[in-house]
Amino acid sequence: MSVQAPNDFSGQNSFREGASPSKYISLGQYINEVDMPDNRERLVMTYGDQAISTIYGLCYMVGAVKQGGTNDTMQWWEDTRLHNTADGVNDTTAALGSTTTITINLANHKVRVNDNLIVFKGDYAIRAKALTVGVSSFTLDPVSTWPVAFAQGETISASIVGNDYAQGTEQPTEFIQSNVVKRENTYVIVKDRFVTTGSQMTNKSWVKLPSGGDAFYWKGEMDTRKRFLDFIEMALITGESYSNSTLTTSNLNGVEGYFSALENRGTRMGYVTSVEDLEDLGEVLDQEGGSTEYACYARTKQMNYISRLAAALNQGGMSYGMFNNSPEMAMNLDFTSLKHGGREYHWHTWKLLNDKQLLGKPGQDIYKWVGVPMDTIKDSKTGVEAPLLEINYKTLDGYSREIETWVNGAANGVYNDSSGFDGKRWDMRAEQSMATRAANRHILGK
Repeated sequence: MSVQAPNDFSGQNSFREGASPSKYISLGQYINEVDMPDNRERLVMTYGDQAISTIYGLCYMVGAVKQGGTNDTMQWWEDTRLHNTADGVNDTTAALGSTTTITINLANHKVRVNDNLIVFKGDYAIRAKALTVGVSSFTLDPVSTWPVAFAQGETISASIVGNDYAQGTEQPTEFIQSNVVKRENTYVIVKDRFVTTGSQMTNKSWVKLPSGGDAFYWKGEMDTRKRFLDFIEMALITGESYSNSTLTTSNLNGVEGYFSALENRGTRMGYVTSVEDLEDLGEVLDQEGGSTEYACYARTKQMNYISRLAAALNQGGMSYGMFNNSPEMAMNLDFTSLKHGGREYHWHTWKLLNDKQLLGKPGQDIYKWVGVPMDTIKDSKTGVEAPLLEINYKTLDGYSREIETWVNGAANGVYNDSSGFDGKRWDMRAEQSMATRAANRHILGK
């Protein structure tokens, strides 16, 4: 019987002193076994904290995250305008200086006999009175003469500003019934999962995690959790109610997100670059019953404009109401505040609008900033106050679907998987909705 000598590390695999360094490169598999690598174990957070959560955090700070969703949709009620306009189409020709009665065609108008109106045309605000009223039209007589001519088919802009009656006349036979608007929004269900094997759970990594852990699977689990929380916020911010029948027949409803609500019902403008922009914005907000304090979240370009504006404006007398009147809290939360026209605007950068993987894609700046009003509204019947931006989640009888997390598998203390999966699965789920109340008082920079 022959004996075979081992050949590992034999002379065939050695090189004499003075050989080319490239020879040693060819021995990489051996060198790696001997020489310890100069490893910097701390994981470099190349992009910083990438979590985009901002408005969600704001809602938590001001107590605007509410439980109590008990249906597949949530609803709320909004008031309508107290006063009415009477914009319609002129059906009569009236000459300059005449007292001709003009007839305005307008379906569902709110004009009553003896109402006083102001008709707007060019630089004129003309007083007129309604003496004859029909179902879809009314007539107007000038209180003196028409200072401008009116053409047939011309659109007339008018507002109802009161009424007056002759002595001894009866009360009006018609009255105005106030109305409310019903708003609805569905709940969105957001889900995610992370999986690792039992073997990966016992592999030690060269990379040291910020938490100090040695097993790299924790990085995947933590990133999945952060991404899941971002997905919840982005669903509530960027979502839209579905009208595509392909989606709705699959029992998918979508959710009216913050952007969608403001695109449909909000106050909209572009970048704020000057004091004049703030003046124009303030004028519109006064017309819409705007708040006196706003939390504004913006992309970097808008923040640069605000930094220059804040330096130019006198910032004395800030109240910092949303920060419990603490300027230090505002500074700690990295807000830049400015005051103009009796309003305070607290500005903060928003990663959602700056991240090039999300809405900060190079070359596009469609969404520029949002302004969240920081006051509340009170229900006229119940007296209950509610924030103008509110996040709600489903809950009943102690079961909450705000954020659910559970673990399945058959490894490291968890053995609840009937198939004996050699590892762990982290599952995450949330069912939430957003109420954008009085969207006209919110601001969208788009």
